[in-house]
Amino acid sequence: MHYAGMHAAQFPEAAVTGAASVGKGWLAGSVTMITLFVLIAALLLSLMEGRAARMQASLAAAAESSRAKDEFLAMLGHELRNPLAAITNAVYVLQHGSPTGANWQVARDVIARQSQHLAHIVDDLLDVGGAITGKISLERQAIDLRAAVASALAALRAAGRTAERQVECQGSAAWVYADRTRIEQVVTNLVANAVQHTMPGGRIELRLAAPSRYEVELTVSDDGAGMDAETVARAFELFYQARQGPERRRGGLGIGLTLARRIVEMHGGTIAGASGGRDKGATFAVRLPAAAAPAAAQAGEAAPPGPARRVVIVEDSLDALVSLRMVLEQAGHFVHTAADGPSGLDAIARLRPDVALIDIGLPGLDGYRVAERLRSSGLRTYLVALTGYGLGEDKGRARESGFDAHLTKPPPVDQLLRLVAQAA
Repeated sequence: MHYAGMHAAQFPEAAVTGAASVGKGWLAGSVTMITLFVLIAALLLSLMEGRAARMQASLAAAAESSRAKDEFLAMLGHELRNPLAAITNAVYVLQHGSPTGANWQVARDVIARQSQHLAHIVDDLLDVGGAITGKISLERQAIDLRAAVASALAALRAAGRTAERQVECQGSAAWVYADRTRIEQVVTNLVANAVQHTMPGGRIELRLAAPSRYEVELTVSDDGAGMDAETVARAFELFYQARQGPERRRGGLGIGLTLARRIVEMHGGTIAGASGGRDKGATFAVRLPAAAAPAAAQAGEAAPPGPARRVVIVEDSLDALVSLRMVLEQAGHFVHTAADGPSGLDAIARLRPDVALIDIGLPGLDGYRVAERLRSSGLRTYLVALTGYGLGEDKGRARESGFDAHLTKPPPVDQLLRLVAQAA
């Protein structure tokens, strides 16, 4: 077309003369400027479109984040209000019922179960934050995984959390090098997850095996609601839950499996979930590096109760102080109390008790400084930090301050009594 146009073009002499008067530099510059203008305009339009797309994506992400936050807060409110409602009702029964009536014992059991449930929710919320930021510390030793599983199941049964389910455990001793408390937490979360997704009368089976000499495997299987492909893929995501109706029969906050995976990974292990689909149950498998059994491995048994101890409690929460005093006195110990740091320091230095249970957040003088001053005076009383601060650095600071032990509130009462009885 170009050459055809050139051949067909006829230029009169005047036109050629006029064209010759046009400066070639000016023409080239004009074309260049126009071209640059078009390119710059196209670039600006492209940048504006990209920025608009990013803003739209950012707004969408913000909207999704806000929706996820609102859903989590709604779930948290639901999970907290249910046990609180049960406790409120039980307290009313205790206040207006006869101590000898059947309802009195039922109300007491309700308060015990729901209090443990609330403590479990708080522990998981705090622990998952620590796990994500790497602030969970492990106190590892050779443990029998079978014994840890049995202990976790016993605690779940005592709390009534496996009621109306058939829970069985198969397998023999299997040794791993792990933090027993954290491993029991993994087992608790996996079994609690299975309970949430099975109907009363459902079956939950735990099985211990050794796929090789280097690994130990624990599987937790149920015959409950099962999982679709999306839920299998996202089961370990923080706050993720398969869709439920407004009644939220299964409950939960969507953090138990996330926490379980993080703890297992910190031990050098793996965890995976599988399901045949909706209403076909689910299986979660935990694999941990195997450890050699200690030469003198013996089944752990609870030590017999020790002698009565002289105990000082330093606690600024009146309800916590009074209830803990009743627990210890009921166990046969002699108890003195103080409600702030200075009076607690004076009482411990003056009475020189066998054991001192000291809160950290005390008015006047915090628990760390109380312990430091007691140790600097040469006092050898067994000091226990009883506090709501439970991160690794909190435990480390307690040791540095002179504490012999650290218990995070609320500690299991049996564990607290055992510690007091065996304190040396």
